[in-house]
Amino acid sequence: MAEKRVKTTPKDFFLNLLSIIALYVSATSLGTLLFQYINHAFPDPLEAVSTNEGAIRFAISSLVVFFPVYLWSVIFMQKSYQKEPERKEVAVRKWLVYFTIFAASLIVIGDVVALVMKFLGGELTARFLLKIVAILFIAGLVLGYYFWDLRQKRDRELSKPFAYGVSFLIFLAVAANFFIIGSPMEQRKRLFDDRRVSDLSYLQSEVLYYWQTQGELPQKLGNIRDDIRGVMPPTDPATGEGYTYNIVDDLTFELCANFDTEGGENYDREVFSYPVAQADWTHGAGTQCFTRHIDPEVYSKENVNIPKPL
Repeated sequence: MAEKRVKTTPKDFFLNLLSIIALYVSATSLGTLLFQYINHAFPDPLEAVSTNEGAIRFAISSLVVFFPVYLWSVIFMQKSYQKEPERKEVAVRKWLVYFTIFAASLIVIGDVVALVMKFLGGELTARFLLKIVAILFIAGLVLGYYFWDLRQKRDRELSKPFAYGVSFLIFLAVAANFFIIGSPMEQRKRLFDDRRVSDLSYLQSEVLYYWQTQGELPQKLGNIRDDIRGVMPPTDPATGEGYTYNIVDDLTFELCANFDTEGGENYDREVFSYPVAQADWTHGAGTQCFTRHIDPEVYSKENVNIPKPL
């Protein structure tokens, strides 16, 4: 008896496509998250910034949206297959499943090639090995589930241990974020502090410019105001109060701000209002003052550089 051919309906097409896309995004996001955690645990001295907090936030956002969509779509389709087993044989499903297996297999092969190349290049580090293990683990989960799925003559509900195990893994990966980059409240405090550093850096450049053009330090920050260049002394983003400025001597001044957190190691988290000058802005929580001394030979009138806000 000839096997009955099952036609693909729009419902079959879009549900299977949604499932596969959600799977790809979830797997990629989990890989990105694990990579960033490895970078944080094993920083590379050749890299100025080891952990990309923006990548972590984007990966977590993608996971908490796409992974539930993937679980829902798989469970929904499996329930429909139990009612209509022939729907599991639609062409679009087989094409997408086999393509997923093909892609995961290529990733595994590519990882082995990269491992050999790194080994031959003398760059076999714990950081790199852990990333290889992470990719192999994710690809292994995908391959294992879909190989199991293809062997089932009649569809079964998504294996509860598998679903619970992967869900728990995703939960742990997302929860680890609070130990790596902090809670959303902590992140907001850090953004305020980053803005304060950006403001102080801009004030520093404007005070230096004033000294170069006027031959003396401004008596107060209000003196650097320049309506033609659009210069207005910034204020604290949280309180709206002006920053503290003190003259130490003819060539030395201080800029002070009240910070909420410790920081200053790097400023890659957000785009600031002003460029951050290459200076030491390391600070603790509370009031912190930065002393700057002007070298007349380095910052002469011939070397005037007009600071510009972004």
